[in-house]
Amino acid sequence: MAQQDFQERVFLELTEQEPASRKAVLAELSAILGCIAREERGGGERTLILQSSRPEAWNKCFTLLKKAINITVEIDNAEDVFCFCGDAAEQIASLMQPPERMEADEKCLRSFLAGQFLCTGSIRDPLRDYYLSFEILSETQAEQTLRFLKRAGILLKRTDHGKGHVLMTRDSGVIVDVLNLLGAHVCMMDMENARIMKQMRGRINRKVNCETANIMKTVAASRKQLEQIQMIRESSIWETLPESLQQMALLREKFPESSLQELGEMLEPPVGKSGVNHRLRRLAALAEELQKRNTGSQGEE
Repeated sequence: MAQQDFQERVFLELTEQEPASRKAVLAELSAILGCIAREERGGGERTLILQSSRPEAWNKCFTLLKKAINITVEIDNAEDVFCFCGDAAEQIASLMQPPERMEADEKCLRSFLAGQFLCTGSIRDPLRDYYLSFEILSETQAEQTLRFLKRAGILLKRTDHGKGHVLMTRDSGVIVDVLNLLGAHVCMMDMENARIMKQMRGRINRKVNCETANIMKTVAASRKQLEQIQMIRESSIWETLPESLQQMALLREKFPESSLQELGEMLEPPVGKSGVNHRLRRLAALAEELQKRNTGSQGEE
């Protein structure tokens, strides 16, 4: 991932993309204005106040206003409130309603949702966490956004609280679908790459953990076998053991970290893992028998 914040890159991509038609321009404007505009009337004159702390929302809003009604606004980065009065307020206010039959036009739905996300959306860096949400003040807009997403086959969880309505998901596949729907295709590919990297890391970690667990089991088993072999070698039955068991015991003592397969390859003649395991089991049984005898004799004393 680049050093730039992932959410910033999503916003930048949405800001730079052009709506596919004039109707799509109006759809995106209606979403943005619905989030950042409020009307006031004083002295009979209509005043429209636009307020947002997101520069991406301002940039897209004024770019689209220029296209829609040829209004040019100079943006001061220090400002987060703009006021329009008179005819300008009337013209902009007329754009707050979505265009007719917008829901039947896929391009309009995409543009509307892109505008909505610029104003209310949030997304986390997928290398750290999977999370995407819309935090919408208006219940009407929240229901509208849910409905539009559902038309595209995307379902988000809705949570209502005192400050508004949160539509969210932690499903990486759903987040990819949302980015694709919004038109943030570069970030969508970055998201897919992040998913692949996390999956690979997960597989590697699982493999390492599994191998570590197997090594620990092998070490524990080897330690027990060495204790059993030492007990047998210190007893009188060592000399009575078949050569195959003596050879097995000596090899295990010499190579305590070797696997069953490796031990089998060192034997003369070589044997398979099952053969090695069988011989070690015979040694273990002998050691257990010795231990029982020793315990019994100590009890008699």
